[in-house]
Amino acid sequence: MSKAPAGAIYVSHEAQVATGDRYVWTDVGTFPVEGKSEPVAVWSLDRPAVHQRTREIRYPLPMVGREAELERVDHALTELGSWGS
Repeated sequence: MSKAPAGAIYVSHEAQVATGDRYVWTDVGTFPVEGKSEPVAVWSLDRPAVHQRTREIRYPLPMVGREAELERVDHALTELGSWGS
């Protein structure tokens, strides 16, 4: 959305709802959008939500031969955990 300042992410209310509770959003009001007859409700992404894991994910078999992929995932999760700190 072109109304978003540099570095910000604006989405429609429908997109915000579709993300569930994974992110924290701020309602920034409504904006006219080309092709829409009514202004659109807009939300700004603040940060990922912090959740307590309620259950442990378990796999019946070990991950074999995926060390490189698991390292990339671990690095990405570490980066995400420090996002906004």
